[in-house]
Amino acid sequence: MSAAVRWAVTCALLTIWMMQMLSRADLHDYQNRAVDYAIDSKRCMLALDMGLGKSISTLTVISDLSGGGIIGNTLVIAPLRVCN
Repeated sequence: MSAAVRWAVTCALLTIWMMQMLSRADLHDYQNRAVDYAIDSKRCMLALDMGLGKSISTLTVISDLSGGGIIGNTLVIAPLRVCN
């Protein structure tokens, strides 16, 4: 399988996963505050310790902004384990 095909499949799987799995109700309180801060800020950086949910918080921000029509296409570059 070529790299382009693997890339397309990974992007498609990530999109499907985001649409099905991301719910604000599933986040911890500190993750919800991080998501709200990121949405309200023009620029921000999530500096949480390892394992505290930076990936899920970031993907929730992307999901909220794309669902609201604020942003269109988004390129996410992350290790494959983020999708798993």
